This record gives sequence, structure tokens and C-alpha cells, in this order.
Amino acid sequence: PALPPAGGSDDEEGGEADVRRRLLRVAASLKPSGTLAHAASVDFVPPLLRAEGMAEPVAFPLPEAHAQALRSLGEPASDGCGVWVRAERLELGAIKEWEESLRPAVRKALRALGVDKTTEVSSVLRGLRLCSAGSAPPWSSAATDLREGVFAQLEVALPSVRSGGALVVRSRRHQCLLEEAEPAAAARCSRVEAFYARCESARHPPAQGHRLSLIYDLRTDGTVP
Repeated sequence: PALPPAGGSDDEEGGEADVRRRLLRVAASLKPSGTLAHAASVDFVPPLLRAEGMAEPVAFPLPEAHAQALRSLGEPASDGCGVWVRAERLELGAIKEWEESLRPAVRKALRALGVDKTTEVSSVLRGLRLCSAGSAPPWSSAATDLREGVFAQLEVALPSVRSGGALVVRSRRHQCLLEEAEPAAAARCSRVEAFYARCESARHPPAQGHRLSLIYDLRTDGTVP
């Protein structure tokens, strides 16, 4: 509807209020192009993973002895749940095959997040996270310490025997809860999660076993939602 003329009439205030109400209704009817966070089942072979100070590659499903060795390398995670091992202390073997396996999962995650398929995105290993049953629940949730060009994070759960656990992702107005309902016991990667780095996130530990995941920064020079 047309706005009242400048200088207005006795109905000017009501007319402007009506326009605002209509605009709010239109805005509420619009659906976002993507979601804050995404989780998907996958099925591919894990990478050949070596960690500083370990005499042999990490075995999968993750044995208790290797979980202890990785824990000794790590530092407390920023949200207080589990430990974090920096990428500089890790080495991935057969990297070309691993990246080929990972590429379809990354594309699917980007579509779910609403990133245009023409946007060029690179994935850069940031580190590894080990979260075990009995770990303290997250005492805080914070947005990722953003680096230049980083707009999202991708987590690839490596094979381990575990059950339960969840990732909570929040923005100012929305929250996503990504639960792991099914027990995991396979020798292959079975789950990928992605979320916008500007959001707050908190990892809740599994009820049983260990959750070991590689964390990637997703970067772009383009525009994202």
C-alpha cells in the first residue's frame, strides 16, 4: 500500500505501522537458503593417521591405548569437553585418496549450509579432537576463533566404538542439536558434521566410548550466506 503523503494526515502513524506489520509478515514467510549446521552419514575408509610421538599409525576402530596416547598429546578443548591436538602434530598419509573420499561429503555439506555451488571453497586441516565418555560436559560455547576467509567448520568422525553424544550449534535466534542416536562400531568413517563458524558451538561427550574427529576449516574468498 502507498504511504501517506509527507506532512501526513491523522492516519499517518497507523499507516506506517500497517506497512511495518506487512513487511514483518513477508520477512517471516521467507525461508533461509541453508541451515546453521548439517550432519550426514558417510561410508569411506579413514586416512592413514600418524601423531607426533606415536610409533605406529592410529588404529581403527580407535583402541584404548591409542586414545590414551592421543590424549597425552592434546590440550584442553576450548569448551572444556575433551582434548584438542593441533594439525602441526599430525600427519595424514595417502592424502590424495583421502581428499577424494572427503570431497563429496564437503559438497553435500556446503549445499545444506546454503553455499552457492559456484563458490570456490577449500578445506584446511585444523586439528583433531578426542572426546571420551566421562569427559566434562561443555562449560561454555563460543564461536570459532576465525581466521582469514574461514566461514565454516567440518568435522569428520573417525571410526571408534561409541554411543550417544551431540553437537549444539547456536546463533542469536536459532539453535541446532545434532545428536548421534545410533551406536558406531564400524572400521569406516560414518559421520560428517558442518556448521557456520560465526555460531556458538559445544560438543557433548558420548555416553560410551571415544569420539575422535578431524576438524577442517572451510575457507573461501567469495560470498556465503
